Amino acid sequence: MVIDKDFDNIVSLGSFCQAAHHIRRRFGTKAYPFDWWVTPSIGLVEVIETQFSDLFKSENMKVVIEDAGKAVMCDRYGIMHYHDFDQAKIEGEILDFLVRAECINNLSKFSYLVNRFLNLSGKILFIRVGSGYVQHYNKNQELDRLLIARLKAGLEKILPKCEIHILILNGYNLDDLPSNVYHSEVNNYDLSHVWYGSDKGWDEMFDILKIRLSQ
Repeated sequence: MVIDKDFDNIVSLGSFCQAAHHIRRRFGTKAYPFDWWVTPSIGLVEVIETQFSDLFKSENMKVVIEDAGKAVMCDRYGIMHYHDFDQAKIEGEILDFLVRAECINNLSKFSYLVNRFLNLSGKILFIRVGSGYVQHYNKNQELDRLLIARLKAGLEKILPKCEIHILILNGYNLDDLPSNVYHSEVNNYDLSHVWYGSDKGWDEMFDILKIRLSQ
């Protein structure tokens, strides 16, 4: 499969920061809301379908204990906010009160990124890699045809000025996809850097699929 298209913008849909890192490294694009979150598949779809309406509501934010320690999770969407609540820590300990206070600051910060996302126009390629499994979320599931159809329909609804294209990478066994939805693999040669991935692998993928940013 070769995409062989020029896009007006290329935007990460997660499921974690690897996609955003390599899109920005390769094409120099701007930041968008899903860049640095870990977002489970159903959570991603529901964020789009609800037009971001329940982001950073303090009643949805939970401090959870993962294998690597405490972290902040949105119980509504299942999003893990590893980078958004550093100011909610005292000597490395996340405090519930400060999490609630920091929600206000995050709403201000992310309203800018959400506004940028909702004002996208032209031919857009959205890229998602991985399933976004979240340890304490009870709705984890892989992207399937139904979720992909919901994702595409949701993007088309909130982005009426866009021609939507979606590239899904790794971890799926998909065929008979909707129009302008693609599936491929990216080779992470160095498995010791899971979040970062491989420059070589991503560049090979971009080149083989012939993905280009319009000049």
